[in-house]
Amino acid sequence: VGARTPGAGRPLRTDRMRTVIVHTPAVGNAQLPVRSRVLALLRDSGALSLGDVSARLQIAQARLAAELDRLRATGLVRRAGSADARGSRGPAAVELHPDLRFATVDVGVTSIDVEITDGRLASVAAYAESADIRSGPKILLGRLREILAKFRVDGAYARLHAIGMGVPGLVSFRDGFAVGSPVMPGWARYPVREVL
Repeated sequence: VGARTPGAGRPLRTDRMRTVIVHTPAVGNAQLPVRSRVLALLRDSGALSLGDVSARLQIAQARLAAELDRLRATGLVRRAGSADARGSRGPAAVELHPDLRFATVDVGVTSIDVEITDGRLASVAAYAESADIRSGPKILLGRLREILAKFRVDGAYARLHAIGMGVPGLVSFRDGFAVGSPVMPGWARYPVREVL
């Protein structure tokens, strides 16, 4: 497997992707959990101070500080700049952790495209190859695992935090599997989420 450099080769065909595993709702929806809203804001805006995050999301700073402590404990965010290294507890900005990595996968009828992105969704590595959806989920998902393993060996990520996958058919978002399609023999109700 040879990884493409970001932006090289053909782009991922996101027009045909259906999300199976990951969904990131828009920032500002008050019904979403605070952590989801904070992560989406930092993804879209970059490093922000506690006050800026509090004002934009309309969340009290005390509650927000507690949520940020939980997010820091999981490794999803960190203090921006060198504040972490100094152990500073001042009004430092927070940002998504630079080691945050996601995989986006587009399994098409005739190809498989994989991209690793950072927390702000900038491309870290990408790869595409011909594939036949009719070869079935065991073969294609096995190949996907090989591609992801190669990315890891090449240093594109140490840990994947989420995988989003699209397939050319109907999908049960709740259950994480394809419902079935004449073009996808063997995929109906195959436990994609559990296999990945």
